[in-house]
Amino acid sequence: MKSRVNPFRHLLLLLILACPCSLFAEDGYYLNPGIKFGYTFGENGGATVGIEVSYTRVGETSDRPFAYGILASVDYCKNADRVRYHIGGEYLFLAIGPTMIVEAGAIDWGVNVTPYLWAIVVPYFNYTFRTAGHSNLSEVGGFLKIPIWVKGDEYSFSGD
Repeated sequence: MKSRVNPFRHLLLLLILACPCSLFAEDGYYLNPGIKFGYTFGENGGATVGIEVSYTRVGETSDRPFAYGILASVDYCKNADRVRYHIGGEYLFLAIGPTMIVEAGAIDWGVNVTPYLWAIVVPYFNYTFRTAGHSNLSEVGGFLKIPIWVKGDEYSFSGD
């Protein structure tokens, strides 16, 4: 039986190699403003744009790296006339938190789960669990985020 090539694995490896900055982040606190470009699937899906800002602590304990923080984002999908407001927490490569969705003048609530790769170019997959009577949302895309050092050891590519 011939094994099937998984293009997602190759893309993931390529993205990690292309964005090595996350592998060399120093112990410290970072403010990360960014812009979002994505595509929402399903009914009334389409191009999705937004902004996000996060405050992240990056460090290492017992030779194990860690990253955690808080975030807030707003995004807009024109085809659905939908705006999504999200706050949450993040740990390593996962963000999760409550979401308020304003669609066609009505307010809906949900929980947003976003696994991502943490770097300057941040590819992501986003899934929003919505309340009964509404279709859940799935989305893929990328953020362009700029890590701004706030305090602690300053960011460096050298690892020194």
